[in-house]
Amino acid sequence: MGRSNVFLTEIEHELAICYNDMSCLENMHCSKLFQILAKHECNLFSELNEVIYSHIRHIIVDSIIATDFAQHGGMVKEFESMYGVNAELFDTADEMYMNTEEFPPRELMEYFKTPDVKKTLRTVLLHFADISNPMKPFPVAERWAELVLKEFALQGEEEKALGIPVGPLNDKKTVSLPLSQIGFIEFVVAPLALAMARVLPPVWFTNQMIIDNANIWMDKWIEDTLLKPSLEEQVQVRERIHRMVQKTEQRGFTATLAQMEN
Repeated sequence: MGRSNVFLTEIEHELAICYNDMSCLENMHCSKLFQILAKHECNLFSELNEVIYSHIRHIIVDSIIATDFAQHGGMVKEFESMYGVNAELFDTADEMYMNTEEFPPRELMEYFKTPDVKKTLRTVLLHFADISNPMKPFPVAERWAELVLKEFALQGEEEKALGIPVGPLNDKKTVSLPLSQIGFIEFVVAPLALAMARVLPPVWFTNQMIIDNANIWMDKWIEDTLLKPSLEEQVQVRERIHRMVQKTEQRGFTATLAQMEN
């Protein structure tokens, strides 16, 4: 329906009542999925025994519920903790990956096979894909951003009509598309991308992509805004992007930094 969990809870929507204000949309998705699978012609799992089916159902429900954006901060902390506790293991694997030696090492594979780690990888990778639009080539990222803000604006109009608080990105009269995306990258996507890359070196490329896209959004903000940002405002935003670059510079991402400084 194009409305957030926060909105559904605020208006006491039937989904919020049904699921006690907890992951309303995600719980609904799970329920609808298994209602469909309950139909004979749709039941992909009909030939499985009860134990295997129960395991699969658990994985599906767990993964879908984890896409609730309210869990994002916890996921970032979980990956940061995973790296902190096993830094030597991950740094060794990272060195092997960078030097094109045999990767991944056996010790890393054994670690990833442990049940709790498998669950974490499964849920975080799905959530990572869910917020991946800033990691795509800019024309794709831009189109996704436009669609997302359009959906937010529609919710904002309804919030105004209902007299309830308007979400910070839901007022189309005040939201800047480029600035909203720089903020989304800086505060949401980049922390998770950096945490994941320390554990899964092959996803380091996403850090380069989001910084490149942040720079493009910066240029569009300056060029396309009717009231051109002041030099001070421009410097402040460039410094924010610069700090993101510094966090990834350790991996040799100097091209973007040099490009910014030029």
